[in-house]
Amino acid sequence: MVVNDFGDLDTGAEFIFIPIRRYALPTLIKDLEARSSSKVTITQEGSKLIVNCNQRQNLPSVNFLLKGVDGSNVEVKIPPDAYVDIRTDAKKQTFCRILLEVSDDDVWGIGHPSVMGRYFLYDWKNSKIGISELK
Repeated sequence: MVVNDFGDLDTGAEFIFIPIRRYALPTLIKDLEARSSSKVTITQEGSKLIVNCNQRQNLPSVNFLLKGVDGSNVEVKIPPDAYVDIRTDAKKQTFCRILLEVSDDDVWGIGHPSVMGRYFLYDWKNSKIGISELK
């Protein structure tokens, strides 16, 4: 999945928020399942997307194209390890939640899954953000 659209970088947000004009939840589920490297079944529980923890590595990466200073596209690739969270419910059952949510906002919200494996440098004076992969 490659995204070339307007977005807000919000490293304090737990999710990647997707504008509903871009994807309705059932469409997002079908797209993720279709782009997976092997069979993956995603279930919807309210607004939550759940995947079998043994299948999470088969999900596709989510790639964002950010505009570089020179106008070029800078790709930020978010692997499933960064956007799938292993959790435990009240009954002590483990499940994997996909940290993608459909939102009424008109822009993508790029939350903390984008931070994993990267350095960020904020230049507030010049309204710039530098992003680099950890080595």
